[in-house]
Amino acid sequence: MSPKSLSEEEAAIDEHVSDDDAVLIDRDDISNYNPDQILPERPDNIRKIRSWLQPTPYNDVGGEYRKHLASHLSGTGSWLTSSDVYQTWLRGDGDGEGLLWIKGIPGSGKSVMAAKLIDELARSNPGCPVLFFFFRQIIEANHKPQALLRD
Repeated sequence: MSPKSLSEEEAAIDEHVSDDDAVLIDRDDISNYNPDQILPERPDNIRKIRSWLQPTPYNDVGGEYRKHLASHLSGTGSWLTSSDVYQTWLRGDGDGEGLLWIKGIPGSGKSVMAAKLIDELARSNPGCPVLFFFFRQIIEANHKPQALLRD
C-alpha cells in the first residue's frame, strides 16, 4: 500500500468530519505524550503540513489566547479553580471524560477565564500538552469543526 498524498489525507479528513461532529480528547489520548517525538517528520514535511492545515496563529501576541490572557485581572477567578467541580475535573475523578465546559452569557468572561486556566495548566504540567481552541462567532472560519482539527 503506497502512502497517501497530502490532498488525499485532506479529503479523508473533510469526508469524515461534519459540522455536527464533536471531538473529545481525554486524558488517555495524551498519557504517552512525548514532546521530543510528537512530530518525527522532516522540517520540509512539517512546513507542507502546516501550509495545508493553515492553522491560526493561536499563540501569537495578537492571537485570541494571548489577548484573553492579557485581559485577566490578577487574583480573579479563584472561585472557579477552588470549586469542587473544577478540582474533580483536574484530578480526573469525574464523569466528564476530560472535558471542562464553561458556560455563560456573551461577555461574562468565559474566554478570559479559559485563557487563565490554559496558562495555569501549561505551567503546572510542562511535559503535558494543553489542547484548546477559541471559537468566535465573528470569525466565520471558526464555525466548523474542521477549524478545530486544523489548529
